[in-house]
Formats: sequence, C-alpha cells, structure tokens
Amino acid sequence: MEQFVPLLIVVTFVVAWAWFLRQRSGSRAWSPLWLAFSATALAALFLGAGTIGYILSKRDRFVAGTSWSETVLWWEVGVGIALIPVAVYLWRRGLRSISLALLLALNLHGVAQGQEPPGLFVIVNDGSEAPFSGRYHD
Repeated sequence: MEQFVPLLIVVTFVVAWAWFLRQRSGSRAWSPLWLAFSATALAALFLGAGTIGYILSKRDRFVAGTSWSETVLWWEVGVGIALIPVAVYLWRRGLRSISLALLLALNLHGVAQGQEPPGLFVIVNDGSEAPFSGRYHD
C-alpha cells in the first residue's frame, strides 16, 4: 500500500492539472478545428521529413550518428499520408461547426431585425429545406 501512495499523488496531480487547463481554455484543445491544425501540422512534418530523409526518431538519430538518411524514410512518409484523411475529416467537422454557428447567428440577427437574410434556408421538422422567413417552422 505504501508503494501506491506516491503513484496516487502523481496521478491526482496530473488529473487535476488536466482539469484545470481544460476549464481555463474553454475546451478549445479538443475542438475539431484545433485537432485539424495539429493533424495537418503533423502530416506536413512527417511527409516533409520523410521525403527529404530527415530522421525524426531520437533513437534512430543516435544509432545512425547523424540526423540525415541517404534515402527516403518510407515509414515517416506513411505516417504523414495516414494523417491526411484524419486532418481532412477534422477540417470538415470544424468548418461545418463554424458554418452552422455562423448560419445560426445570421438567422437570429435577421429575426431580431425583422428581415429575411438573403439565400438562407432552415431545416423544417419534416427534414426538408424551406426558405428562411423569419418565423419558426412547425
């Protein structure tokens, strides 16, 4: 039991720190756009480094004695290519959330002004689209 006390203290500190950061950041780090930025940067990093032969692994650099390889590092290129669909998916989700928030804000602004925003559509209860009229559709 005495051996688990330091481990429990460390785990408690890490969980409390993660909770604190999540509360202070407004959970931005887990939004699709922030994840899309990260996935895109990682894909570019791995693709670029693998293509020009730069070794990203510290262990492999130590063993080789240099940071550069004579050939293309296919495993790095593969990781970069594998991250591209993830980044595309996250970009689509993130941009969709922005466009839906923008559409909602424009709809609410139009309702408050008593005007019909041009070219906006709303989804009615039966699943079809109807031109925005400034009134709720039932």
